Amino acid sequence: MRSDPLAANMARLLSTALVLAATLPAAGLLDVLESTSTSSLALAAASGVVGQAIGDTLYLLTLKLADVSVSVALTSTYPLFSVIASLALGEPVALRAVVGALAIVSGMPLVTGVRRSSRVSMLGAVVAVVTAAVWSLSILLLDLALPGASSSPVRNSMAINTVRVLAAAIAVTPPVVLKRKAMASLSAREWALLLSAGLVAIGAGWVFLGVGLVKAGALVAVPLSSTTPLFSALAGRAVFRERLTPQFTAGAALIVAGSCLVSA
Repeated sequence: MRSDPLAANMARLLSTALVLAATLPAAGLLDVLESTSTSSLALAAASGVVGQAIGDTLYLLTLKLADVSVSVALTSTYPLFSVIASLALGEPVALRAVVGALAIVSGMPLVTGVRRSSRVSMLGAVVAVVTAAVWSLSILLLDLALPGASSSPVRNSMAINTVRVLAAAIAVTPPVVLKRKAMASLSAREWALLLSAGLVAIGAGWVFLGVGLVKAGALVAVPLSSTTPLFSALAGRAVFRERLTPQFTAGAALIVAGSCLVSA
């Protein structure tokens, strides 16, 4: 896709928000929202603005300042910020969870193919790490928002996530005026791709993350959610028949081992 990345992100958010909002009555989620506390709704909205409006925009900036492999590897360190936050809040953190999170993060550069020759500037590295911190904060806010809803974990997560996406879409609406020409230039195929990506990633993906936070806790769900690059790389190798290098195999082993430690 050769369109403006910021405009594409706006289109993805706005189209996904409209679809999720339209499904609220059909899915019977209006009652869930009505029974959800005001503080939880506010936390959910803040999570969406922080994670999707700000975090995803910073990620797009990272992609302009560094190679994709470097960007993915650095931004996938967000589980470490969750561990740091838990330690700062005085929550009990098992040593295996810390070791597991470190193993997952260490495996990312190997899986994504980061090389010494990869393009990255100091600014790009800083923005990538800030992006990881912002995403971690967004997940923390989501974790705090979920207990305020009174339905089942799945319905709670669906309703809360819809609020998140709607808030993020509203937050990016003012910049849409500046990017209206770029958005107007998107083809019907690009709109369809962006909507599909939005429904999968910020729709279903964050709903599953919400359920994981409720059922397993942040110290388990967050590190496991950061293994996305592993599955992307495996899919790419399956589709394009790319050879599995020793570097990739080592990275995959670290990620799997870390995942086992975190979820044990």
